[in-house]
Amino acid sequence: MNKFKFILFVLLAINLSAYAQSNKVAIALTHFQNENYSEAKLAIDDAANDEISSLDPYTWYVHGFIYKEIYKASQKSNPISNLRLESLESFKKSISLDKANEHKEDNEQNLKYLATTFFNDVVLTLNPKDYQIAIKNFESFKEIQNMLGQHQSLKSMEIEFKLALASVFTSIYDSERVANIAYFKKVEDLYANVLQIDPENISANYNLGILYYNKAVNIINELDFDMDIFEFMEVQESTVSIFKQSLPFMEKAYKLDPQKKETLKGLEGIYFSLHEIEKSNEIKARLEKLD
Repeated sequence: MNKFKFILFVLLAINLSAYAQSNKVAIALTHFQNENYSEAKLAIDDAANDEISSLDPYTWYVHGFIYKEIYKASQKSNPISNLRLESLESFKKSISLDKANEHKEDNEQNLKYLATTFFNDVVLTLNPKDYQIAIKNFESFKEIQNMLGQHQSLKSMEIEFKLALASVFTSIYDSERVANIAYFKKVEDLYANVLQIDPENISANYNLGILYYNKAVNIINELDFDMDIFEFMEVQESTVSIFKQSLPFMEKAYKLDPQKKETLKGLEGIYFSLHEIEKSNEIKARLEKLD
């Protein structure tokens, strides 16, 4: 074979190979259009595993699209769907390979859809039983929002999520305080994290104040009055320390919203417990004016 024929042979082989790989994507789409989802999945997986077509951003876009559509058809009610996670990874892969941004709009449109489904599942699973699923889905939601440049809206949504999760953890802790003591720390950390993001957040200030306040009150309510005076003094010192922990957060909550009755009641109780009777009576008078 002379040199010229050899070059033609190589070029033809390359073209046929490229055609074969692009044809795998086309075959997958044909199966999908005919609603042969299992065959479509096999064909697009084959294309994605090929050493040539796996470098094409379009392959990964189609891979993500087919997985997303199969998820919609068969697993939309499943908050831990692997198809959805695979779809997300495929769109991410397509974006990373798509240096010319040829598929940018299509990838982003599909990512927006996935983000909505992840967030919806966060809402549905944010409860004492399924909160771990909610956390994972919120992380996926966050990842997509960051990819789409939705940083400002994500900030407020992250605050709301942390507040809601803290509420779930509080209910778990309150159900059995001794056995679930670890959840107290989880709640504490969540509110503290919200205040790092937004120091003026009323809910985080108030709820962190109430968390400490209730802890002190619970200790008092569970006192064994047969204990000796020295043990009693130790417990009293401990509760005073906890009330002092509560005070700055409750005062901040009051400053942010002076008309909130729950905050006034909390402040009245804290001042009274710290033997600041004048301040307690002052808050009590303000509370009575609101009634």
